[in-house]
Amino acid sequence: MNITKNIIDNLNIEIKINIVKDDYTSLVDKKIKEVSRKTNMPGFRPGKVPIGYVKKMHGKQVLIEEVSGILSESLNKYIIDEKLDVLGQPLPSEKTSINWDKDEEFEFLYDIGIIPEFELNLSKRNKIDYFKIKPDDEMINEKINNIALQHGKNVDVDKIGEKSMLRGEFVQLDEKGNTLENGIVTEDANMLFDVIKDEDIKKNFKNKKVNDTIVFNIKKAFPSNAEITSLLKIDNKQAENIDSDFQFKLTGISNFVPAEINQDLFDKAYEKGEVKSLDELKGKIITLLENELEHNSNYKFHIDIREELTKKIKIDLPDEFLKRFIFSTKTDEKLTKEKIEEDYNLYQEQFKWEIIKNRIIKDNDIKASEDEVFNYAKGIIQYQFMQYGMQYVPEEYLEEQAKKMLENKDEKFRIFEKVYEDKIVKYIRETIMLNVKEISLDEYKKLIEKK
Repeated sequence: MNITKNIIDNLNIEIKINIVKDDYTSLVDKKIKEVSRKTNMPGFRPGKVPIGYVKKMHGKQVLIEEVSGILSESLNKYIIDEKLDVLGQPLPSEKTSINWDKDEEFEFLYDIGIIPEFELNLSKRNKIDYFKIKPDDEMINEKINNIALQHGKNVDVDKIGEKSMLRGEFVQLDEKGNTLENGIVTEDANMLFDVIKDEDIKKNFKNKKVNDTIVFNIKKAFPSNAEITSLLKIDNKQAENIDSDFQFKLTGISNFVPAEINQDLFDKAYEKGEVKSLDELKGKIITLLENELEHNSNYKFHIDIREELTKKIKIDLPDEFLKRFIFSTKTDEKLTKEKIEEDYNLYQEQFKWEIIKNRIIKDNDIKASEDEVFNYAKGIIQYQFMQYGMQYVPEEYLEEQAKKMLENKDEKFRIFEKVYEDKIVKYIRETIMLNVKEISLDEYKKLIEKK
């Protein structure tokens, strides 16, 4: 076997790998013998099929597999030994021509894109805006209201209001207004008053009290079969065929009432005694909001620093190689070469950012540990609970859910990438000069919309 390198230019290399018969013969023969022991053929005992027959049936496939294995191992070793800084991955050259039926010696050509030398030079001379979002009274009060709603409850009332929950019993009627024999009866139905679609039916409900009855066409009130299915606890096919009146006996009216903002609520939202006043609750919420909004600030900074560095740092790319690489590794079958050409400036930015990130990781020996990934997963789960107003979640539950999340290899890889990216952005923040600007959430949203 012989491997040679042809330097096309600073960004492109062609590697030629010659594999001769002596390189693969023993491996192919060994594999053929293994296949022979497992081959069944009429007229022969299992494992006793002549080698000649086995070669005729499986020889070409075995040859391809063994030569491909030698090729892959040799190419990877050569790249490591020669310390080639490869961009993407090697691509088989379009000039390669192999005839597996006739050739005994094989010549493989690979095109390789090289990551160029470039100057990073990050320092305090680099200055970029960092937008710090300040929590306002509206945001604080909204969080307090959400906590109160989270721990609220349904309270029975005498009159129907726009947001009332109505409990009752449905009985299907015939054309004469009598109970339909073998008709639908639902004893424990619940429906929200404001989802009734027909205004005349809603008016008929408004003055009703508990134990009153209302007769109405359920299809007019709820045109959606899905709503009728849920309300009457029937299947979709039954719901499609219903177009009759129902009698509804009102057995209860309730309104959802948020919890009072007092010590009882504080103890439900947090560990008992942790919050003892409204001011302390606001303090907790401000801290929570600042942490949440820091994620937004860092997200905006990430976008800005990526844009800034990919524009200012001169990095030449092997463009034609990369276009081939993008097309050859596409996951969307609809992606065309024309579309890649059209959007190539976006691909360029992505490749440049990956090159810059990897350079920062290498130069600063940045690593991501399993513990950091595990803690990051716990943070994701905790944040999800906070979004639903649950400020305290037991540690053992967070750990259990984090373990389940990381059992998914794709999810684990994504979190590893996020941990690395956060460390890179943190390094950049600490290395360059930040021009901190305090803005409102609305101002932040407008900035993001522009991007």
